[in-house]
Amino acid sequence: MKIVRSVVGAVIAVVVIVFILQNGQALVERVDFRLDLALVDLSPGQVPLYSILITLFFAGVLISAMVAWIHHFRLRRKFKKVIRELEEKERELDSLRNLPVLERSPQSESPPSS
Repeated sequence: MKIVRSVVGAVIAVVVIVFILQNGQALVERVDFRLDLALVDLSPGQVPLYSILITLFFAGVLISAMVAWIHHFRLRRKFKKVIRELEEKERELDSLRNLPVLERSPQSESPPSS
């Protein structure tokens, strides 16, 4: 699994480096940026394109981390619930194992005749 991660990471790094080298001039170009929210108007004016891309990348990383964090804690809560149920079932099984075994006579095993 570590090898696959390393290979995928290396491929992504190569793709990013090639993209930057081929589009270096376009990334440095300044673009007009306007963000109109309901209560706030963020208009810093002209900003380099690479700064917008980097900001959006880190916003995506942050949002993904938050979603993963929520999912992690839901799974953790479910895991704890399953562990509690398992421990309860094990206690029940242990209590049943400790019951004395009563032997029946062969006559009591046959069903009563009608």
